[in-house]
Amino acid sequence: MKNTNLQEIFARYLSGEASPKEVRFLLQQFGKKENETELKAAIRRQLEAGHEMPEPIEKSWESVLQDTYQAIKVQISHKNQIEDDVKTLHQIHIRRWWRYSIAAAMAVLVASSVFIFFNHKKGSSVQTRTEIVQRRDIAPGGNKAILTLSNGTSIGLDSTKNGVIFLQGNTKVVKQNNGLLSFNNVGSGKATRTLYNTITTPRGGQYEVVLSDGTKVWLNAASSIRFPNEFTGNVREVRVTGEAYFEVTDNTQMPFKVLVNDMTVQVLGTHFNVMAYKDEPVAKITLLNGAVKVTDGDKNVLLNPGEQAQVNLKGQLTKVENVDLQGTIAWKNNQFWFNGDDIQTVMRELSRWYNVNVIIKGEIPQHFGGDISRNIYVSKVFEALQATSHLQYKIQDSTIIVSP
Repeated sequence: MKNTNLQEIFARYLSGEASPKEVRFLLQQFGKKENETELKAAIRRQLEAGHEMPEPIEKSWESVLQDTYQAIKVQISHKNQIEDDVKTLHQIHIRRWWRYSIAAAMAVLVASSVFIFFNHKKGSSVQTRTEIVQRRDIAPGGNKAILTLSNGTSIGLDSTKNGVIFLQGNTKVVKQNNGLLSFNNVGSGKATRTLYNTITTPRGGQYEVVLSDGTKVWLNAASSIRFPNEFTGNVREVRVTGEAYFEVTDNTQMPFKVLVNDMTVQVLGTHFNVMAYKDEPVAKITLLNGAVKVTDGDKNVLLNPGEQAQVNLKGQLTKVENVDLQGTIAWKNNQFWFNGDDIQTVMRELSRWYNVNVIIKGEIPQHFGGDISRNIYVSKVFEALQATSHLQYKIQDSTIIVSP
């Protein structure tokens, strides 16, 4: 397209008249170095159009335009995948949501990244003040965890180089390049001593570990698993806090047990999810395939695939059938999945993943349903929630304030 067309599209965009194709084209232009001068000029014309201009202040304007231009480029880096990352919520058409999200990529930046105040006083020289306000946003979580060895030594896995970290008895500990830690049994003899390790994910972290028997475990944010460097005896036993998904290697001679809170989950070879955060009103054990027995005190239930054991704060153990399995393990697939959840439930999940404190002010009666990527900035999640409600939010450092 010609330069005049680029300027015209930019103007139509700001007036809300640009088509989805033109919006996509415009966003692409902000990623091209050769367009920087022209786009800065277009930004300046739009800003000038909305203010009474004092004497020229080229130095201030250049600073303003540079910061605005760079802010838009940064925003584009995680906006171009919106159509893939942001899926429709219930009662939202994907086209309308896509157009809304793409437009927000620049409208918010142009409107709120830069505020220019011109103060005029009669009988005195013109005073100017340029205040640049960068839009606050919070990045999603990622592969972060701490490995604590039996002797108390702690290793930050996200900052540790890939490859063999150390040998522990007959076990070789290897860090992979995709947020995976594996404990490989390389010895043929019996373990001389069982050593217990703990992997802990912080708020805003997740990690995957392969235990010495081949069992795979995915840890969600603010979770942990304590396990031996290799399993010995007649039972394989681990302890979990927070949320974890298991794919247990089959071994009928050595049952697998998961200790969580006051519960015990006993399996042979199966796939299941454990969700037992201290701030959640109900702990949930969900079975995807195989069979498990969940015991809490003197009570127990047997689960078949698609069923869930729940323990509330009063210690009451119940079984729920026909559970939404896709929603249960959505976090493992980097998705938020809301199914008629209230605002408190939604905010607890966002708080853990984005490592923020959330304050809810006032009553927000809406319930939320739908799925959205966990790989996007927190502002995009709130834009999706706002599409079906009237809630407002404000980010202040590491705190998000939500109100009706």
